[in-house]
Amino acid sequence: MQRSMSTYKSRKNGIRKNLTEKLCEYTTSNGCRLAEGCLMDAFFLGALRDLISALESLENQYGFRYFVVGGALVPFYAEMRQTSDIDIVVHLTFSSEKRNQLLDELIGQRFQPFTNWNDTFIEWPKPSMITFLDPRGVIKIDMHLVEVGSKPVNRYEKLGVLALARRVRLDYIGISFWAQGKEDFIVAKLVYGGYQDYKDALACWIRFQNELDVPYLKETTHSLGVDELFDAIMRKTPVEGVYPD
Repeated sequence: MQRSMSTYKSRKNGIRKNLTEKLCEYTTSNGCRLAEGCLMDAFFLGALRDLISALESLENQYGFRYFVVGGALVPFYAEMRQTSDIDIVVHLTFSSEKRNQLLDELIGQRFQPFTNWNDTFIEWPKPSMITFLDPRGVIKIDMHLVEVGSKPVNRYEKLGVLALARRVRLDYIGISFWAQGKEDFIVAKLVYGGYQDYKDALACWIRFQNELDVPYLKETTHSLGVDELFDAIMRKTPVEGVYPD
């Protein structure tokens, strides 16, 4: 996997260089020139559209249940910062039938494995994260697989169970999808911890404080052992006061 990740980074850097060289020639269908960042946003948008199309198909046809988490939600819940990866949680039964349904959908939508699909699913049927690329080979996708009805063994797995019950529907430039709710976004950021995660959680609190389910946040952060961090969020303590250099 280390070699495949290195290959991915090299491929992505090559694509970015090629995009920069051709930037002056690139125009949208409306004839508007794009900056490099906007062009990368276009790749992200395409990857998100393809991924949601696959997941909606799996949910509607076969009963999979999914929701977007993490960095892809930052523009919705925190600040305008675009990620180059997409994180997804998928709940399913760990049967050969479900594996084949998932694999057939990914192959049918032309998603790309880092090495091959057998390696991608090497941990199956254990709860795991599978990583692959969008059809253009630019955007990395981390898909966290959770077995339906399984008991969480740690607080990270518990996040995936809690968020499923409270997932919400979002719309992004015409793409409608299931996503982690604001409260669970804050909880997850505090559980994973770190400078940027705390900043994202604080930004979400500041933006949406009046509409958040505070009792749920207090109860959940307490049960997951991050209630002191949430207390700092409620006090609007700057990140420097929580994660000093």
